[in-house]
Amino acid sequence: MKKFSGATRLDRWGCPLCDRVGAALDARAAAIEHGLDEHPATYPAVMTTAQRLAWLPMLAAEVRATSGHPNPTDRSAPGGYQDGSGRVPADLAALCALEPGDTPRVAYGDPAEVLFRCSRIVWEALDSGLKASHPQPLVTPTVESESAWLAGVWSDAQAVLDLVDIERIESDVAEVCMTLARATRMRPTPSVPCLVDGCQGSVPALGETPEGWLWADVCVNNHPVDRHAIARRWADLRLVTLTEASGLVGVPVRTLRYWSTVGVLTAESRRGNAALFELGMVRRAASRIRRRRTA
Repeated sequence: MKKFSGATRLDRWGCPLCDRVGAALDARAAAIEHGLDEHPATYPAVMTTAQRLAWLPMLAAEVRATSGHPNPTDRSAPGGYQDGSGRVPADLAALCALEPGDTPRVAYGDPAEVLFRCSRIVWEALDSGLKASHPQPLVTPTVESESAWLAGVWSDAQAVLDLVDIERIESDVAEVCMTLARATRMRPTPSVPCLVDGCQGSVPALGETPEGWLWADVCVNNHPVDRHAIARRWADLRLVTLTEASGLVGVPVRTLRYWSTVGVLTAESRRGNAALFELGMVRRAASRIRRRRTA
């Protein structure tokens, strides 16, 4: 929350990204709801080209707002001096994702240029009637202007474009989306492997709420699943340090380090110099060893 007149008002909140200020009985809940709705930390794992085109203006605005600052719901900011203004620091690397430069952020051009080339492919395939219905914007090409035009013409364009051009445009739009999503530190919406024996599918998250992920009640192969079981499975997949695991599982850090040394626990990734372990793996190891001791 921002500070107002030198003190934190619990009934007021302010967004450091878009400068929106609000008031609510529960300022924390209102601020979290705003963040989830207006500044999501995740992007849908599966989208159509039309959905990506509709999503691009929001992504471009988010890149400009965050300017390379770590996404607030992605990871905590390092300690150190903060000026209290609430403004995120500027970062040229993120700004270059939207502005032309010597180092392209997409494999073969900056995002606005890539979308402009897609627009030209579509424009040249349209007949005079469709061109009259979808006049091109008379402005310098931007991510917003080109994605808005493509979104409006895409349903008509698919009927006149050949398959090669459709596949190229779909690939380019997907690449631009991924480039801008990475610039904002967004991550894919999570999924959990289906709990039904023999199913190779996964259960996707439908969205994020202040209480956590809202999970689908069927997997991608339409097997019914228990949302609470999926939530527990997702918690088990969480990567934690041994210090964090110690507090969650109730096993001394020294013991966990020994288990790691002898191979009872295997690190899945790293966070800086710290090894990360699946919380579920630590819980299962602790449970097995406790059962042996009581047997």
